[in-house]
Order: sequence, then structure tokens, then C-alpha cells
Amino acid sequence: MEDRSKPLVADCRSALIMSEPIQLQALQLEDILIDRADQSFRPHYGGKFVHTAANAMTSHCLKAFSVIILVIQLLHLIVVQSSMIDSSNSFRNLEGLSKGKAHPAIPKLKRYLNKFGYLNYVNESSLNGDHFDGDLEWAVKRFQRFFHLEVTGIVDSHTMQLLNTPRCGVPDTVSSQYSPQYAFIPGNPRWPMERDELVYSVVNNGKHHALNFEDVRTAVKFAFYEWSDNSKFTFNERSSPEWTTTDIYVSFQSGDHGDGFPFDGPGNVLAHAFPPEVGALHFDADEVWSTNDTILPTQVDLMSVTLHEIGHILGLAHSEDGSAVMYPYFPYGAIHRHLEDDDKKGIEALYNF
Repeated sequence: MEDRSKPLVADCRSALIMSEPIQLQALQLEDILIDRADQSFRPHYGGKFVHTAANAMTSHCLKAFSVIILVIQLLHLIVVQSSMIDSSNSFRNLEGLSKGKAHPAIPKLKRYLNKFGYLNYVNESSLNGDHFDGDLEWAVKRFQRFFHLEVTGIVDSHTMQLLNTPRCGVPDTVSSQYSPQYAFIPGNPRWPMERDELVYSVVNNGKHHALNFEDVRTAVKFAFYEWSDNSKFTFNERSSPEWTTTDIYVSFQSGDHGDGFPFDGPGNVLAHAFPPEVGALHFDADEVWSTNDTILPTQVDLMSVTLHEIGHILGLAHSEDGSAVMYPYFPYGAIHRHLEDDDKKGIEALYNF
């Protein structure tokens, strides 16, 4: 459980101090909203502008309303960023830890590395010790090797930077191979070779929160288009899910949602998907998602994450290539909406086309 003992006001003040990009974006948004308020109530007759007293009154009201909405949105972002900052701090104080040392946050590090495939502990008791032992050193080295960091077994700043970056919830497939860097889900699950058309549905369960549902559908659709352009598959949307004819279900979920892989709130795990032929893709509804072409530095691009998760649905595992869509980490504010060579080679090799 994260320490949330500090007052919310103090959290918000700290977030304001540390979030100059958000303030800049907010000021820019305010200018846009006010400008739109002026433009929205300017009737044009023969190309000439006519401004009545009623229009002026309405314009001022809309300006005030726009600023109120802006403040609400900004406060929401500040609170969310505050929780993200606290969450990322969980690994920050581990810098320099190495074999033989002890620290109360080591169990959290063990759970993280175990969850994503770098430790092989089955018993919960094995994860509780606060001693940096040989097994943990081995796991840190595997993590560093997979992501092409300096392999020291020491939790250095570069290692922590990745530990603190949001990512996909699917475990990494750790092997000794370095080239090619794409990988397949263990067991090489695939859709039947005779299947060229897959049907998907975006479930409207009301958990997409601030996002417009049609914008969600559009982002998902274009992510499927990108895979269709670079694979043998055609993806068709079914607006009303039918269990007997739909192959892939896309939805927003929160916390423990019944699939055995609960989400963890803002930060860390953003989404997960299941291999063929399960056909399920879940987004963490507690993240700050965006479907816009430009996003704030605290937001996550929905299409970029969807593109990645579809790769899992088709049978691809995580890639070691930092430029690939199938790389597991997603920095806030980043947009990556096109497949790279590593992704294309992976899907070609998996389905032999």
C-alpha cells in the first residue's frame, strides 16, 4: 500500500511546482477556448461581422464556463499526476542497492520482477524478504540484459527509469536471443492459418470515463487498420458484441476485473491482452487516456497502446527493440502509431506470409 498520508492540498501544490508543461498546456487551452467562445457567437452576413448585445453576453458566459471547465480538468490532471509522482517514487530510493544490502522496498522490487518474468518465485513468502540476495541480483541482471542496459546487478538510475515508466501488463519473454529482437508468446499460439478475417467489438461498459466512446472506437479501428496493412488479417468491427461470432473483445476495466490480472490504478500497468484465441484486450480505466493527435505529458495515447496490445492478441510477445511497437514501455505523453520493421518481421515470421 502506497503512503498517502500527506494532505491532498500539499500533493497538489507539489504537483503544480513539478508540472510546468501542464501549466503551459492549460494556458494554451484557455486561449483556444476563449477564442472559440468569441468565434462561436459571431454571425456573418455577406462576410460582415455583426455583434449584438445578446451575443456579447452569451460570449462572456461561455468564456466563464470554458474557464471553469478548464480549471476542473487541470485540477484532475494535478491530482492524477500527484499520484503518479508518489507511485514513481516507490523505486527511486532504491538507487545503488546491490547484493548483500537490505531495504524495506525490496519486496516491491521482487514482486515487480517476478510479475514480469525475471524471477520464478511461486510462494508468496519468497517475495517478502527485504534482503538483496543472489536471486534478486540475477533477476536485475536479466532485466538489464533484456533492455540493453549495463548489466551490473545494481539498481542504477537507468534501471530505475524503466522501473518507473508505465508499461504493458503482459510478462516479458526472456531468452538469450538478441537478433531478431521480436519474440513469440511461449508455445507460439496463433490464430488458425485458415483464418484471415477476425471480428472485434469495443464494449461500451461506461468505464471509458472522460473519453468520447466514438473517439475510442475510432482509435481502436485505426490500430486494427495498421495491423491489417502489415499482416494477412482483415479486422471487422461488430458494434453489438455477440459471443458466438466475435473473436476479440476490447474494453476498459478497473482493479480486479475477474481475469486474474487486476489493474493497479494510475501508473505502472496500462493495459493487457491475451494470446490467440482468447481474444480479450483490457485498458486500465484509471489511467488518463487521450485520443487526440497531441497529448499532455501526463496522458497515455490510446491508439499507441491498442496497437501494442493487438500484437499480443495475434501472438507476439514483447520485443527488446526500443523502437518497436511491441516494446513494453510507454512513457507518458508519447505517441507511437505505426508498426516498425521489427514488428512487421515478427508477424511475418509467426504466420509465414
